[in-house]
Amino acid sequence: MIHQDKQGMRLHGSLFGSSAGDTYTGQSYGDDMPCMSCGGRHPIYETQQVYDVARTIVDCIVVRRFMMIGVLRSNDGRWIAACSAAEGTPAYNAFREALSHRHKRSLPPLSILGNTPRRYNHSHGGRVISEAFIRSCRVGNAPIAGKCAAPKLILHAIAHRLPRPWTMSEVLFDPAGTNRNYTAYATAPSCATCKSLLPHLLCPSKADVALNEFNGLIQQSWGASW
Repeated sequence: MIHQDKQGMRLHGSLFGSSAGDTYTGQSYGDDMPCMSCGGRHPIYETQQVYDVARTIVDCIVVRRFMMIGVLRSNDGRWIAACSAAEGTPAYNAFREALSHRHKRSLPPLSILGNTPRRYNHSHGGRVISEAFIRSCRVGNAPIAGKCAAPKLILHAIAHRLPRPWTMSEVLFDPAGTNRNYTAYATAPSCATCKSLLPHLLCPSKADVALNEFNGLIQQSWGASW
């Protein structure tokens, strides 16, 4: 297994000890950039348990279609799964088929997500997030915000008030080896767009931030070509 190690991270207390029944892998999401609203960090940690579930789904996919597979577990034991492919595409259909495969018996009960619904438009702190705002988070040639598995999982968890802490993993399915930025079948760190979007989604602050201020922060971090 390959994991991006993030040094100096403080784990949520419930991820320690036998009650957690799990191990932190060294990867976390949502903390690559300081939050533009509060300046803090709002990580979701990857644990061995959620990685193993995402990897099992990947193992069940039978068509050669590039996509990211994401899994999130809430603190009350609920599981959700999403992929980066749009609903109705061959890749998305293969993702759903994998969850009905014979290996399903080794998976926990999973809610399967499709595209990001527009009604899921609030941050963790309750701030309204417009579709235009989400789309503005795109950085360079990275995927359009909301297309990746991670924001689909997080927006669903927020909308349904799944209890935190959440643990999450994204794994790349790329049997043809076409992507040079990530390793197939391994933990996938956030793309440039998600690095900018996820801190905003995860921020518990109720204070809003002006869109032009946010754009300025992104340009400062990633350059004028974003």
